[in-house]
Amino acid sequence: MRIATPEALVAGRDVRYRPRPARCEARAEGKGRIGMKRDILNIAALVATILVLAVGGPVLVRQIRSLPHAQLAARADQRIVTLEVGGMTCPGCARTLETSLARVAGVATVSVRYPQHRAYVVCGRSLPDSTLVAAVRGAGPRFTAAVAGR
Repeated sequence: MRIATPEALVAGRDVRYRPRPARCEARAEGKGRIGMKRDILNIAALVATILVLAVGGPVLVRQIRSLPHAQLAARADQRIVTLEVGGMTCPGCARTLETSLARVAGVATVSVRYPQHRAYVVCGRSLPDSTLVAAVRGAGPRFTAAVAGR
C-alpha cells in the first residue's frame, strides 16, 4: 500500500509503509505485566492509607482537642502552669477544681481537663506554685495536685 507523507510529497517521492504487527489489547492499553504490578501496588498503598487514617484519625483529633485553647495564651507578665490533678472522678470534679482555682488572686484563666487529669492555669509570674496546689487541696479532701510543667 502506498501512502504519501507530507515530507515525501515535498521531496517528490512516495513512501511505502508496512503496517505494524498487531499487539495484544492489554499491552496496547499499557497494561502489561509491569503496568498490572504498578496498579496492584497503587491499590495496596491506597488501602493502607485509608486504614491508617481510619485508625489514626480519631486519635489525632482527640489529641488536638486536648490541647489548651487559644484563650490560655499567656502575656509577658504571666505564665502557664500545668498541674497533674488526682482524685477527679467525674466532669463535676473538674468544674469544682476550676471554680476553686479561678478564685485565687492572680489567676487569669483556668482550664481543667478531666480525661487528662490536668489543670492549665494562666497566672501572674509572682504567684507561687504552692498557692495553686493549696487551692486544689482546698477544693476537697480527695483532690491532690503536683506541678507538671511551667
